[in-house]
Amino acid sequence: MHEKLSGERALQKQQGHQTKSNQFTWKQEAGLGLSLEALCSEATAEPQLTSQRHSLYSQLYQRPIQYQSTISACLLTELAVAISLHPGSIVTGTSGDLAAACHPCSKNRRLAEAHGTSPPIVSRDSSARVQFTEHIRRGARASFGLTTYKQITSTQRSHSFAMTKSLIRTASLAVLGPLALYTVFWSLAVIPFFQRHFLYAHKFNTLFWSDVNEPERWGFAKHQVAPFYLKTPDDNNLYAWHVLPLPLYHKHEDQIVQGASSETVPLDITSTESFRLLKSDPKSKLILYFHGNAGHIAQMFRADSYHSLTDTSSYHVVAIDYRGYGHSTGVPGEEGLIQDAETLVNWAMNVAGIPSHRIVLFGHSLGTAVASGAAERFARQGVDFAGLVLVAGFSDLANLLTGYRISGVFPVVGPLAAWPSAVKYLQTYVVDKWHSADRLASIVRNTKKRLRLELIHAYSDWDIPWQHEEILFQAAANATTNGLTQTEFDQFKEKHMKLSPGGDGFSVTVKSNPDTIIRQQLVLHGGHNEIVASSPVLRAVMRCFDEE
Repeated sequence: MHEKLSGERALQKQQGHQTKSNQFTWKQEAGLGLSLEALCSEATAEPQLTSQRHSLYSQLYQRPIQYQSTISACLLTELAVAISLHPGSIVTGTSGDLAAACHPCSKNRRLAEAHGTSPPIVSRDSSARVQFTEHIRRGARASFGLTTYKQITSTQRSHSFAMTKSLIRTASLAVLGPLALYTVFWSLAVIPFFQRHFLYAHKFNTLFWSDVNEPERWGFAKHQVAPFYLKTPDDNNLYAWHVLPLPLYHKHEDQIVQGASSETVPLDITSTESFRLLKSDPKSKLILYFHGNAGHIAQMFRADSYHSLTDTSSYHVVAIDYRGYGHSTGVPGEEGLIQDAETLVNWAMNVAGIPSHRIVLFGHSLGTAVASGAAERFARQGVDFAGLVLVAGFSDLANLLTGYRISGVFPVVGPLAAWPSAVKYLQTYVVDKWHSADRLASIVRNTKKRLRLELIHAYSDWDIPWQHEEILFQAAANATTNGLTQTEFDQFKEKHMKLSPGGDGFSVTVKSNPDTIIRQQLVLHGGHNEIVASSPVLRAVMRCFDEE
């Protein structure tokens, strides 16, 4: 159906311009027709544009395109408004119709100029086609052609909307997913059974492909390591390694290999040549090694640490897997692990016959808490050791959780750090406390004759922040005095601080009676795990065995 020519077309005809029979009309697919003239008249009758039209004006003129001939700004905007309000609509017409609407005398053009807007520019190619392309609301792409203008189809709009919903859903999952997992984690962590599994991680090991009964897999000489079991007072079996010092092994290699048990794990460790060498030497020095959480006796860096301590020294090393770890039976817990450490110490003194002044208790990470717990109990009994070496330790478990990162990456209470009250509330659910700072202070106070306490930490430790060593050192050092305020302690520490010769850290040493030396050492490198096989750690052990 042809409709009445627009006012602009009539004006063009009066001025003698050539006209065409085609009419320029606006149609909806639903069948409702809106004439171009009606649109123009409506725009003319409204000198104050609606907020929606004004917004579309702004969008159209933000990026004007320079072409050859002009078209009515007001008209195009009204078309854009209609298109946005009537999805799926089509505009038909001819280039002549469009040219008439763009005539300089057009009411819509004059209206656009009266509002201070610059009309957009369109181009007419050699085929007399008029084209205009612009992005309008909802990302629609409008295109004026020779005879048709068609808005983005409803299907395309639906697809775009679906894509937007998909992006929003993905973004929501990216944010809410970890939050949901974190909530589930803490919901389980307050239950003692799950909490102990999370804390000790004793089931995370490589036993299904690593045979710890073949220590040669970790670079040890044949039978340099003797596996054996210890029985605890509560009837648990603890898996252990006795690592001979390499120089001693080299000297007695033939006897060691010939006297080795035919069993993978000797039922009686005392019948082996390695045990005889340990017990018969009146100068034997023994390191009792307490490893950190997760894994087994030789997993990850632990074998490297044994190598570091025994390859060039005369030190024997005996390490155990706590109850529930590796091949050891039982379930881990604070009291149980301290009892495991006591069992090993009693075996060393009573079975191997090594006096306490030739024994160093060595702890790493969780092992620092285990070693401190055992050392405190023996200190109360008047037993002094050659030394206590604690590497990458922590002050107490509740305090540790506020800064601890799993694998040095995932913070345990990181998302709750902004709410101290929430953190304190969760700390009340911690079952095993591990108050190592208090235990060190108790060890210092109960020392009868001699104490060598070595605290070592790396600045690059991303699992346990080095500030925990500050707390441990302050607790131990303060126990040698009547108690210092924080300001007094800071002044004392600054006075006694000594930079390392290579500039890779510093140390602070406190001496008091009776024959007590407490030494804190911070190094730049080594992280949480690699540090145990470093020279500073071996030197700390050497200082403990010094008679001076």
